[in-house]
Amino acid sequence: MLPRFPKGQTITLDGARFVWPPQASAAEAWQFVKQDGAWKLATGKKNAAFPPHKRRGLQGPIDDAFMESFLCVRPTGVPNHALVNDAARTRLDLFAKEFSKWMRGDVRLKNDAVVTKDDIASHNLILFGDPASNRLIAQIAGNLPIRWTKASITVGGKSFSAADHILVMIYPDPLNPDRYVVLNSGHTFGEKEFRCTNALLFPRLGDYAVIKLTKAPDGKVSEEVVLAGLFNEQWQLAEPTR
Repeated sequence: MLPRFPKGQTITLDGARFVWPPQASAAEAWQFVKQDGAWKLATGKKNAAFPPHKRRGLQGPIDDAFMESFLCVRPTGVPNHALVNDAARTRLDLFAKEFSKWMRGDVRLKNDAVVTKDDIASHNLILFGDPASNRLIAQIAGNLPIRWTKASITVGGKSFSAADHILVMIYPDPLNPDRYVVLNSGHTFGEKEFRCTNALLFPRLGDYAVIKLTKAPDGKVSEEVVLAGLFNEQWQLAEPTR
């Protein structure tokens, strides 16, 4: 919550007492965050000493990122694994095609090398590729609760080969915590659902998923969700849903 109180006001949360404001300036709003069972206070929404927390407009799941202005970012670098990079590009192309057909508009699209500070400030970033092929994924990778390296994708105590798995997720953008970053996903529903009824246009995944990629002899690639879940209220790993 983001309260404002008169100077000198005493605030008590579950026995923890705070005097308002705790520092010289009373002009800005302050955040109270419950961390490890205790209430703590952080100044400003972007205080790096505290993890981000879920709030209105920044609570996931993946499809929530497309309720506001978004920018799709195409990878241009050399990927760690061709299978994963090809799958990411296929996902981007399919999303752009379906969005144009069913939402009657074209997605904003830029190469990773030309994304500007204004883009980061103005849009949710929808990044495709991996940490080697997309420079923006590389920039934020160290700030995500899921680790994605050349060798593996690690979710809590579970690890998957990065050679044939792709990471899909939503998270507050470390470059602009007031907006989302999404990896390798457009809407989690598609043409099959668009053709039927609006009642079917609901999220099919939570906040994150690991997807197994299998290439058939004819070259077609199939996808299987092998792990999916929701982050907790502090955008950290909770129990996976499947």
